[in-house]
Amino acid sequence: MKIAFLKGTGIIDRLIQIWTLSKYSHCEIVFSDGTTFGNSLVAPFRTQISHKTYSPKYWDLVDVNIAPEQENLIRAFCWTQVDKKYDWKAIFFSQILPFGWEDPNKSICSEICVTAFQLAGFFISYKASKVSPGKFRKLIKNLQ
Repeated sequence: MKIAFLKGTGIIDRLIQIWTLSKYSHCEIVFSDGTTFGNSLVAPFRTQISHKTYSPKYWDLVDVNIAPEQENLIRAFCWTQVDKKYDWKAIFFSQILPFGWEDPNKSICSEICVTAFQLAGFFISYKASKVSPGKFRKLIKNLQ
């Protein structure tokens, strides 16, 4: 299993990178069979399961060393989250301002990834809505 971290170049990417002091602006889960899960980066900005390739120019792929049973728990959760709307308010009220905004019907990329890993027993002490892609990368480093 891997996590894909986007080194985005757009204006929103740059703002996220500057604010979070990270080179990453987005993250997605890549399962061992190549299936991917994450928020679409184009309208209508909903979570999706797909297959895609990641250009090393824009993406860092990070191996995650977890048990197959844990990957299955994460995958099962991701399937329940397909077509969830992107939470634009959370970007502002959780990532920029420290209010910890959470909408149970919406999510941001790192929040949904952290939540998936929490269901498999990882990162329990973290509030998922407050974890940026850069912070998630630091957490994932411990699972390599």
